[in-house]
Parts: sequence; C-alpha cells; structure tokens
Amino acid sequence: MLQQNLFFRLLTGLVALPSLALVIWAGGLWFVAVASAVALVAGWEFHRLSRAANANSPLLLVLAFPPGLAVAAYFDEAALGAAIGGAFLVSIAFLFLKGRRRSSLRDYAFTLGGIAYVGIPLALAVMMRGASDGLAWVTLALAVAFASDASAYAVGRLIGRRLLAPSISAGKTWEGAVGGLVGAAITAYVVVALMDLPLPLWLAGAVGALLGVVGQLGDLAESKLKRSAGIKDASGLIPGHGGLLDRLDSVVFTLVAVYYVALGYW
Repeated sequence: MLQQNLFFRLLTGLVALPSLALVIWAGGLWFVAVASAVALVAGWEFHRLSRAANANSPLLLVLAFPPGLAVAAYFDEAALGAAIGGAFLVSIAFLFLKGRRRSSLRDYAFTLGGIAYVGIPLALAVMMRGASDGLAWVTLALAVAFASDASAYAVGRLIGRRLLAPSISAGKTWEGAVGGLVGAAITAYVVVALMDLPLPLWLAGAVGALLGVVGQLGDLAESKLKRSAGIKDASGLIPGHGGLLDRLDSVVFTLVAVYYVALGYW
C-alpha cells in the first residue's frame, strides 16, 4: 500500500508540476487566472466544510471574494485593500439581512474565515509574483511546501512511530515532521542557490526549516477544521488525495510566510 501511495503521488506530481511550473514562469494574467480558478474551487470546498460544521455561509460570497482578492492584487495594494474591506462589509450585511439566528456568529466566522483562508494567501502570491524577483520567491514557497509535504509523508510512513498530534490527525508523526523539516531546508538551500535570491546561503536552510514548520502548522490547521466539521476530506475532487484544500493546506501558510520574508528584501 505504501508503494502504491508513493507511486500515485509521484505520478500526480509528474503530471501537475510541469504545468504548474509553466504557469509560475509565465506570470502575469496566466498566473492570475490560475490563482483565481484555484481560489474559486477552494472557496467552494470551504463552503462544503462550513455546511458540514452546521454554519450557513453564503455560497455566493465564498465563491466570489477569494478569486476577487486574487484579481484585485494583480492591480495594486489599494485595490486589494478595497476588496478585503468589501468582503468585511458584505459579510456583515449578510449577517443582518438573513434575520435572527442563534448561529449568526458561527455563520459570520465561517464566511469571513473562508474568504481570508483561501483568498488572502493567493492574493499575496499574485502580488509576490508581480515583483521583479517574484518568480524566485513564488518558486521558493511552492517548492518548499511540496518538498516538506512529500518528505514528511515518506519518512512518516516508513519509520513513523510517535504521533505528532493524535487529537487532530492520526497519521502524522514526529519522525515525519522531522523528515519534512529536513526536506524543506534542503529544498530552500537549492532554490536560493539556483535562483540567486538575496537570502544568504548560510541562512537559506534555516529559513527553509522555518517554512517547513509553518507548512506543517497549516496542515494541522486544516485537519483541525475538518475534524471539527466531522469530515475526512474537503471534497473528492482529486482521487486518492481528497480535495484541493487538502493539497493546499501547507501551501497557503507557506505563501504568507514567504511573502513576509520577501518584504525584508524589497
């Protein structure tokens, strides 16, 4: 079973990663279009998750605002700020328009939380890609997230014994977590060296390990959301992998962290 799972993940990567690399390299409207499409699907999955948690988040808002934030980020920071403010106001308006409900606070939390969880990281990715060295920074974020996830999975399945967070996820182990950090550190060093990022090489591995921690926290956070909603996967969109949110759980956190690292060099 382990060999089959690893083979399926490798096969998926061989198909998906070249297409993703081409989109990242192209940048511009191609990158915005893909980021918006991802935000749309992930917003739909978050809506399903909220319904499973007995929250009444409006489908229209969680479908419209996440890709809207990505599109707004393509223009400038002012447009993104206006879009975030609009999401806040429209969500509040919905809270009042739908009448009195005992779950109003939960509904609002899932509505605004879904918009932020999906939309803001992808909007930051669009802003980051638009910078002069944005190709390298986005590559760093995605490469580290994927490498950390893959190495944590492989090491955890091979030698994992001690559970990392049994109340949240029964499959994650301390051994896998360490393997993920090592994979993240090595990948960050390689990306920084090859793409000539301004990070000093002596610091690249440490930054990679820190990003690995952030990515694994993102993985656990999404697992916590699914457990609270009583579901195993965000959807069945990707056979054998669950939903798009299940693949983005570490990516969304890593994108935000890399954006703030990049701010120190702009």
